[in-house]
Amino acid sequence: MKKAAFTWRAAIPFAGLLCAFLMLCYLLKAPQSAKLPPPTGATAVPDNRSLLLQAARQGDAITVGFLLGQNTDVNYTNASGQSALHLAAANGHTDTVSTLVRAGADLEKNDVLNRAALAMAAAGGHLETVQYLLNAGADISNGESTMQSALMLASENGHSAVVELLLKSGASPLPGRNSGSGPAVRALRGNHTVCAMTLLLNGASPEELDSDGNNLLMLAVAANAPDVVNLLLKKNPQSKLHTNNKGENALDWARRQNNTELIKLLLNN
Repeated sequence: MKKAAFTWRAAIPFAGLLCAFLMLCYLLKAPQSAKLPPPTGATAVPDNRSLLLQAARQGDAITVGFLLGQNTDVNYTNASGQSALHLAAANGHTDTVSTLVRAGADLEKNDVLNRAALAMAAAGGHLETVQYLLNAGADISNGESTMQSALMLASENGHSAVVELLLKSGASPLPGRNSGSGPAVRALRGNHTVCAMTLLLNGASPEELDSDGNNLLMLAVAANAPDVVNLLLKKNPQSKLHTNNKGENALDWARRQNNTELIKLLLNN
């Protein structure tokens, strides 16, 4: 019986199938590094730590809890030194703050400006969050030496209810050591007269000065706050004689403003 003659024409289909089979095997066994890179401009997928910060800022306690269950570092910080606890507290998300604290978040971790979570909650006027953090054991004096304490920031931003809570919880109304001016100065410079009154009624010193040598009486005149002026004169009548770095006193300021009510108060006390 005569054998069929071999021809290259007949072998071509089989060669094509063999090449396709070998290419498939290569692709299936190729390591991840051999895969094509993502297209130019593709957005990197954030890791769990970045997602934790985002969820905390938004007050998404469920996502925060899930990510913490994946062993995400609860104290991871962004470029500003702010942890998830900072971001949740700054936005008044008390439920999220609670989730983070129960997971071991550091209450005393400070950001690059030396602000702890309690101070950031106070700065935003978030009374419930401030109360929770105090109950959880946050140090009420954290940040005093750099004028970034909870009381300082609450006073500066005019959150009188938070100021009152912090004072009742033991915060000092006096300037911190080596910190310059105290909460009362910050309150008056921001025209937050209710905060200033609260501080003065709870131990703030009438002799407190700002960096320009202005005393509280002068700042109260500038804020057009007759109640504060009256209280300061009762505490220390001699404060109206104080002069700042330019040689000015409270009466000079009242006259410059042509404020007859304050002029009478200063002259009659």
